[in-house]
Amino acid sequence: MSAGSGLDTRDKKPIQETSPVNPEQIFSNYAGVVLWELPSGRPLFKLPGNSVKTNATLSPDGKYVVGGSENGIGFVWRTDTGEEVHRLASLFHGVWTKDTSDDPDKWYDKTGLIPTPSDLNSREAILALRFIDAEHYLCFLTYSAYAVLYHIDSPLPLKYLFLGRDPLPAVRDYHRNAAMDTAPEAGILVMGQQYEDGIIVYRYDAETQELEKVWVADP
Repeated sequence: MSAGSGLDTRDKKPIQETSPVNPEQIFSNYAGVVLWELPSGRPLFKLPGNSVKTNATLSPDGKYVVGGSENGIGFVWRTDTGEEVHRLASLFHGVWTKDTSDDPDKWYDKTGLIPTPSDLNSREAILALRFIDAEHYLCFLTYSAYAVLYHIDSPLPLKYLFLGRDPLPAVRDYHRNAAMDTAPEAGILVMGQQYEDGIIVYRYDAETQELEKVWVADP
């Protein structure tokens, strides 16, 4: 699975009819979220919907891809068919209803939407996505010291997990989307520090659905 710079209109072109790069362009037609077959290296599905800076991750069982982009839009897709399961809810507005009327009150459904922390960045720019156990994943936002917890079956957030600010995790720059990773079988999250060279280690409790900071390694 690969991800980079998504463009909804380009990613909707069938993979069988689209070459990776056209001679007259300098960008790839496969720059969004793409699922590949190994060991043949053949592209299976382009997974459309995201735009601008895009990142994605595979579920531990390999059944799902979760992708998100800098514009705050995220999706879950099935790996066997490339079918979209759902679009992630807006943290501030709820589930997109696909209503195209002129009434903005009809565009989103807030049913089941939990309140956001008062200091959460309202831009909702998705920095990274990582699975923390077999069925739950974390969404990291730029400039926000929170990880948003999701279950793979629902577009709605379950919880906001505070990561702390002393030290601040590496969330303030979009290029730091590689500065965190998880070990889902162990329930461990490791993040780089924003202003230092050390790391921060968290343990996830599946029963309480909380993160505990267990170790801060200074350089």
